[in-house]
Amino acid sequence: MIEIRNLSKTYKSSGVKSLDDVTMDVKTGAVLGLLGTNGAGKSTMLRILSGIYKQDSGTALVDGQVVFDNNKLKSRISYISDDQFYLNSCTLHDMSRLYSTFYPTYSKERFESLVKSFGLDPDRKVNTFSKGMRRQGEVILALSVMPKYMFCDETFDGLDPLMREYAAGILMADVAEYGTTVILSSHNLRELEQLCDHIALIHDGKLLINRSVDDMKDNTFKCQVVFDKPDISVDRMEPFDIKKTGKLTSFVAVGTNEELEEKIKNIASENGAELVYFEALPLTLEEIFTHELNSRGLNKLIYGGENHEK
Repeated sequence: MIEIRNLSKTYKSSGVKSLDDVTMDVKTGAVLGLLGTNGAGKSTMLRILSGIYKQDSGTALVDGQVVFDNNKLKSRISYISDDQFYLNSCTLHDMSRLYSTFYPTYSKERFESLVKSFGLDPDRKVNTFSKGMRRQGEVILALSVMPKYMFCDETFDGLDPLMREYAAGILMADVAEYGTTVILSSHNLRELEQLCDHIALIHDGKLLINRSVDDMKDNTFKCQVVFDKPDISVDRMEPFDIKKTGKLTSFVAVGTNEELEEKIKNIASENGAELVYFEALPLTLEEIFTHELNSRGLNKLIYGGENHEK
């Protein structure tokens, strides 16, 4: 289990506060999607959890232990950086031998199997690989560690759609078979929706949203309502993104389908009106985030944008 409490980190060179009092948990075997713009703090969090950076304040525990300077714990963690390091003029076989010296659980058999299935030449120098091929090599090495925790920073960038799907499928199989805990950092909300059971949104170093994907989908709906009387307020629904087209009022509200329908019926009854039409339509995860961010004045947040250090 990962336990993060009041985590803060400021880069002294720039004065940028990359993480600001972040508190959250990631349960064992969970797949968490970490969403945010460039500079939001995603990479900083993954580097702290990997033991590369040390926070300024707060705690970040993996299996109840601090990762920084904890080589035994680090040996159970695979971290795929957004800018992965390779030795000069090395081959994948060279990197495999290097990994095997640091990770007691490293499986050479799995490495050979994955290299074959990805179609890479393990004796070819990595500096002659394309960006996508280098990224495939990073995934192969990280999976061959047989990690308990796997942290992926924009890992599927640079892969073609078929290879993205294949690599993600292997990762999800590890979650199912070995209980691997995964954190995926990405700008791609559609991709995270397919892979993750929880989504956390970080903006300017602060954790804005941390919710179960199922909870969001089961408790956020676009409602469409028609009363037989005009100008009936639906404010008690705590709606956002309200639109009116003739007699039809549409809005987004949080609650189960049954709860929302009951509230609408009560509003009609209290106003001496008849409920002519009601429908609660499910939203995609992207629509849910768009509506939530619109309500916070952050409507452009999930579509990219440059900032400071990660």
